[in-house]
Amino acid sequence: QMHERGITHPDLKATNLLVSESKQGGPARFSFIDLDGVKTWQRVPEEEMIQNLARFAVGFRSHPYVTRADRVRFLRVYLGEHRFRAIWKPLWRKLALWGERKIERNRRRGRFLA
Repeated sequence: QMHERGITHPDLKATNLLVSESKQGGPARFSFIDLDGVKTWQRVPEEEMIQNLARFAVGFRSHPYVTRADRVRFLRVYLGEHRFRAIWKPLWRKLALWGERKIERNRRRGRFLA
C-alpha cells in the first residue's frame, strides 16, 4: 500500500517496522519508524521500489522463520496475481542483485548482518 500511495522509505528494513496486535483479535497493525528521507511520488520509480523491497528482504535474510517461499508469497501479494505472473522472475533477479550489493556494502562498512 505504501508504494501504491506513492511513498518510499529510504531505510526500509525490519528494524524500522513495528508490528502490534489488534485488541479485538483483528489483523496486526504495521507502523514504519525512522521516517527521515521519506519521499512522495506521483508514481514510485521502479528503481526506488526495488531498493525498498531489496533492503527489506536483506533485513530478513537470516531470520530462521522467513523462508524463500515466504519471500515469493510476499512478492505475489505485493504485485497482485496478474502482475506477479508477468514480471516476478525478472524482478526477483533484480531484487537479488540489489540485495547482494547491499550486503557487500554493509560488509565493507563493517556492518555485518547475522
